[in-house]
Amino acid sequence: MGFSSNGQWVALLADFLIRRCDVMNRGFGGYTSRTLRPLLPVLVQAGDYVTLLIIFCGTNDAVLATAAPTVHVPLDEYEANLRAMIDYAGSVGIPPGRIIMITPPPVDEQRVKFCALAVTRMYAECCSEVAISYNIDYIPIFDIILQDDPEHWQRHLIDGVHFSPSGSLLLFSALKPIVTDKFASITMMAPHDEVEPSCFPSVASIIKDLIHLNVDYWRRRRSRRACRMATKHAKP
Repeated sequence: MGFSSNGQWVALLADFLIRRCDVMNRGFGGYTSRTLRPLLPVLVQAGDYVTLLIIFCGTNDAVLATAAPTVHVPLDEYEANLRAMIDYAGSVGIPPGRIIMITPPPVDEQRVKFCALAVTRMYAECCSEVAISYNIDYIPIFDIILQDDPEHWQRHLIDGVHFSPSGSLLLFSALKPIVTDKFASITMMAPHDEVEPSCFPSVASIIKDLIHLNVDYWRRRRSRRACRMATKHAKP
């Protein structure tokens, strides 16, 4: 949902980094760290130019084992999967300094019956601890949401799990300073003040070209129509 009208935090990030890098969202509905771990080598391979890798998973891992046993991932396996993905990233040239981790956000137990806030907190803490052990920058979005509005934090979730617009803005606001620091050495491609006006056609010339194309189209169309009519009248 990173580019949707609700969970648009990826769209905000892409807009912020426009002409510096292309932001590629590889979010998969229903996936867990267990399913993402073998998929990472397919998404990121040696030789790929990856400036920054954001690892954000854990909400699905934390679903109650009694409610969704085929989806639930035990906490120790979740930790092992996170570490395996970080190690793999390092093996293809993405060191910890070019990784950001995001903890799972809190869940609204009143709207989502297959999750528990206390259980999700354990996964959020685990994610933070893994990031700290690798000296990786991380966003504790679980704590950020709860602390932003302790009485009405649920408003940051559109359905009890996924971000609402305000939740997305919270996440992006936390990401922005870290991303700014990591992209400090990357220059903007073709900034406005460095592009010669002569590189771009004037509006008048564009309109003129469009008019010529339009006139030429209708001339050719009338010519073909006249030819068909002449052929029709020439038949005995």
